[in-house]
Amino acid sequence: MLRAIITAILSALKSIGRFAGRIVAAPFAALGAMAGGDVAAAPPLIELPPPIEAATNDNSEVYKRIADAILRWACTSVIDDRPAPLPPGLPLAVRAWLPGLSREECEAIVESEPNDVLAHFNGISPIIGVRSVQSLAAVSEWAVRDSKPAQQEVSSPPLSAPASYGAR
Repeated sequence: MLRAIITAILSALKSIGRFAGRIVAAPFAALGAMAGGDVAAAPPLIELPPPIEAATNDNSEVYKRIADAILRWACTSVIDDRPAPLPPGLPLAVRAWLPGLSREECEAIVESEPNDVLAHFNGISPIIGVRSVQSLAAVSEWAVRDSKPAQQEVSSPPLSAPASYGAR
């Protein structure tokens, strides 16, 4: 680190020396030009290269991959009936958010389109029933869901027909 500091100081001193040399030489160059000195002795003009066009930062593919990874994780979690391991390459915010989602939130994500997941991730348009991307406490297991839906009692008609049905 000390070497870098010394190098920086030396570079600054060289720059100051070159600038001071140009200032000192400027009046002599002007006097030489007025006295009929050779103008060709001046250094030739150097054409600058064309500017390098800046690369466009189109991150749409990156965001699509993130949305697909979120959808795959949510599908795997719903199928396994517990939070799945996180895939590699996710942003830190998503890595802190996904493990804290509930089964219902994962089901809402699975039912969404990739563009909806992308909009939710970017905070543009939330998915209903899913908390925004934030740091959530990780859930290792989801609550056990009843496998049998509650049956409703249905009153059935009597098995024998009343006497009034067949009488004439």
